[in-house]
Amino acid sequence: MARGLVLYAKVALLFGVLGILLPFKSAFYMTHILACAWIVLSIFVGIKMLTVRDFKAKYFLVGNVLYSLALGYFMVSHSSDLDLKYPEIVVLVALALDCICIQLSLSEWLRIKQIEHQKVLNDARFDSLTLVGNRHYLNEKLKELSEFYMTVFIDCDSIKSINDKHGHAEGDVFLKYVADLMNNKLGDLGQVFRTGGDEFIWVCEAVSEHRLSLMGSKIKTILNSIDESVTFRWPESGISFGIATSIESDSLLIVCLKQTSVCINKNTPKIKVIIALNTITVFSRQCMSIINKTQQVCMTSCH
Repeated sequence: MARGLVLYAKVALLFGVLGILLPFKSAFYMTHILACAWIVLSIFVGIKMLTVRDFKAKYFLVGNVLYSLALGYFMVSHSSDLDLKYPEIVVLVALALDCICIQLSLSEWLRIKQIEHQKVLNDARFDSLTLVGNRHYLNEKLKELSEFYMTVFIDCDSIKSINDKHGHAEGDVFLKYVADLMNNKLGDLGQVFRTGGDEFIWVCEAVSEHRLSLMGSKIKTILNSIDESVTFRWPESGISFGIATSIESDSLLIVCLKQTSVCINKNTPKIKVIIALNTITVFSRQCMSIINKTQQVCMTSCH
């Protein structure tokens, strides 16, 4: 089909050049023959495009049908005794309508490309299982943070136990449930990101230090509520979390917090590590040695 159009274009160009050298009558009939060939070819191509559901087909077919009818009208007006009015104007109007169809086709093509681009962008930025942001999207978000923000590190407890006991399909159900729960509970306070198999990070921003401190209490309430909901459905599980704010000394402390959260023994459920406003509270004596060592590393590195 594409080759046919290219061939027609080459033949039309050749005949157009030859038409300069031919007598008027010969050139007149030659252009009419080319016009008839274009009418047949364009309608055939339009119908063929419709059969393969090409989005351009409707515009191509409508535009070329109008143009073909105008060409037919023009040829009849010059080759018969019929008194047809304004054939040139009819052709010009048809050409204008054909151009509008081409513009509509380009507009839809751009819309489709935008949708495809958005889909590729979403696939690159969102986790396919839980539909929350992934690590790549988190990195983008961290570069755009305001002066006052809070990060929450969350590890799901005993995910391996759920996989071993109920199968990996149930583990996927668990992760999707937790992610949906986080999104619903957190709402407009921040964004949820999945950074690993069972690890999530929340990023929450505030307009002032006071608002940030108020947000901290809300976040802790939400986390406890999520932990209760998860434990109710999967008694062997729960969540372990750590909270850090931009009010703390620098970003290194956040890194240390992450290391602390990862070091928590995930076989011991419902362990909470909270760091907020330079205050550290740890709910597990078993983790105290790990936390203390991590704090010492942080203090040494910060100084």
